[in-house]
Amino acid sequence: FTLYPGFSEILTGGETSSVSLLYLVLSLPMLITLVVYFRYVMGFFMRNFERQADLYSAKVMGGASSIISSLEKIALFSGKSRDLPSWHHFSIGQRVDFLWRTVKEKTLLKKHNRFVLISFFVYFLSLCVLGYALNFGPVKEGMKYSILKKVLIERIKKEPDNLTIYYNLAMVSQQMGDDKEAIHYYDRIVERDHSQAGALNNLAWLLVTGTDTSPEELHRALNLARRAVELKPEPEFLDTLAEAYFVNGNREEAVRVIKRATERATGNRTYFEGQLKKFLGEE
Repeated sequence: FTLYPGFSEILTGGETSSVSLLYLVLSLPMLITLVVYFRYVMGFFMRNFERQADLYSAKVMGGASSIISSLEKIALFSGKSRDLPSWHHFSIGQRVDFLWRTVKEKTLLKKHNRFVLISFFVYFLSLCVLGYALNFGPVKEGMKYSILKKVLIERIKKEPDNLTIYYNLAMVSQQMGDDKEAIHYYDRIVERDHSQAGALNNLAWLLVTGTDTSPEELHRALNLARRAVELKPEPEFLDTLAEAYFVNGNREEAVRVIKRATERATGNRTYFEGQLKKFLGEE
């Protein structure tokens, strides 16, 4: 998937304010993620590491009474509520209550150490899964296209006659699986400029491969594909034309055109040969 030439210029329009807005939009998800990460993930581990330290100190000192006394004094002299927690600390009241439990539960330190270890393992595993999803899974692509689409929509409000923006919007929508919206944008292009071979071809392809395309739209797709091939007789465009002939019931023309596409193809000939078999009914 390649965006139309000049895409970066379209996004920014050469304006400093637009460039700043673009980078702000792109960085906003990362900033939100960092805030959530430190508030909840790091906060969770900091609180439990602190609790782990409290329990270990109680073990080393032979009991929790000295630590409890120190914590109560801190609460008293600080003038703050002993029951007021923060994002990275349990409240003094919570710390004291947990330490008192060591009197009855001698294995509490061991249990808490196991809890922290399991939590850290889950955290590490989640990081691996998330890292894979963001770098190799569909999440990364979805986020990228979603951001691109928002920026393009804002840009087209300023340049409603810029067909290049419409083309990129159509391509992004197509990549996101929103074929109806892609068709809408391609329609806007071909209505204004009948010489846009790429838009003609892509619109024709979406129509002939759609699941609910009417006979009238299939016939229109054939005309669009013909026009695209007249402008640019490339193998991919010929393939669209062959598919259009096929769905319109003209197998003979579909076979003739796909053979022409196969002859012109410099790569991926297997695909075109598969198309030929389909049109011949050999699959």
